[in-house]
Amino acid sequence: MIIEYYLGNFLYILAYVFLICEVLKGIDYKGIVPLFNHTIIVLLLLNSYVLYALLSSDFFVDSIIRDSFNSLENIANKDNAPLREALFSLVLEFVYNLVLLILLNVTFLYYLYRDN
Repeated sequence: MIIEYYLGNFLYILAYVFLICEVLKGIDYKGIVPLFNHTIIVLLLLNSYVLYALLSSDFFVDSIIRDSFNSLENIANKDNAPLREALFSLVLEFVYNLVLLILLNVTFLYYLYRDN
């Protein structure tokens, strides 16, 4: 069950990265940066806030971080699998959210650039 979860999320992330690369092929960087420099700055600020809010939310704090610190007792028993699993899950969720935000921003800038 855990392997399918990690594999499924990894495949989603990989598909989103390929989609980002495909959208970036159609963007002229010399034309988009001068036109939308303020928009790009605002999007970067909003992305950093959204990632901060996601990482400081109760879901991450309660279910992942506290559970991993509660499993520190198991480290003394040489059973650190729950801690590794919790930290890997945290990194996976962070990367997934980051890639999804990048995809949303790239497609939004592409939409603005094409003026559709």
